[in-house]
Amino acid sequence: VGSAQGTTTVAASGLILHGSDSTSGAFSQLGFVPTATQGDTSGNIDLHLKGGGLLMDSGNVTNAYTQIGHGGYGSTEGGTLEGGISITFCEPGDVTMEAGLSGNGTYALIGHGGNYWEGGRVGAISVTGANDLTMTGGNDLYSNVQIGHGGVATIGHHEGLISVDAAGDVLATGGTDTLAYVQIGHGGQNTGVFSGSSIGDSAIDVTAGGDVV
Repeated sequence: VGSAQGTTTVAASGLILHGSDSTSGAFSQLGFVPTATQGDTSGNIDLHLKGGGLLMDSGNVTNAYTQIGHGGYGSTEGGTLEGGISITFCEPGDVTMEAGLSGNGTYALIGHGGNYWEGGRVGAISVTGANDLTMTGGNDLYSNVQIGHGGVATIGHHEGLISVDAAGDVLATGGTDTLAYVQIGHGGQNTGVFSGSSIGDSAIDVTAGGDVV
C-alpha cells in the first residue's frame, strides 16, 4: 500500500506488518512498488503512532519480507525512489523489527530499495518518540534488518539524514546465516561490489534514554 507521487499517511494506536509463513513472496509493505510502466517514485511516507508501537514481523518463507519504504524485492529496478519516511510517536511505543527465522530474503527494512535493488534511493528517515527499538536478524540467507536505504548488494546512490530517537534501549542483534546483518545506515552488505554504487554524505543521529547495544 502506498502512493508513487503523493503522501502516504497512516495514523493509528499501533501498526503491525506480517510477512507470510506459508506463501513465498507474500510480503507486507507500506510504500509504492513500481512496475515497468511507472517512472520515478517521490511520495513521502508519514506514520503517526501511539503506545501500540510498530511491529515488523517478516515471514518464514522465501521473500516474505516486511518494509516501510518504496521499492521492494521483485519490483521493477532502475528508477529513483525518493521521499521522506517519518515515523512519529505521540506517546512512547516499542519498535520491533524481526527478520524471518527461515526462508531466503525475509528482510525487515525501514527505507527505500530492498535486497538487490538497482536505482537511486533518496530521502530523510526519522523515528521519533519511540520507547525501545529492537532489531533482530534472521536465520537464513538475506534475512537482514535495516533502518536506511538499501539492502543486500544494492546498486545506485543512497542519501538522506537518518534520525532515531528512543526513550528506552536500542538493541541490535545480527542473525545466524550469511548476510543476516543488522544496520542503521544506508547501503548494506556487499553494496559497492558492483559499479555505480555510492553513499552520500548523510548524518546518522541515534539517541537513546537507555542502552545502545
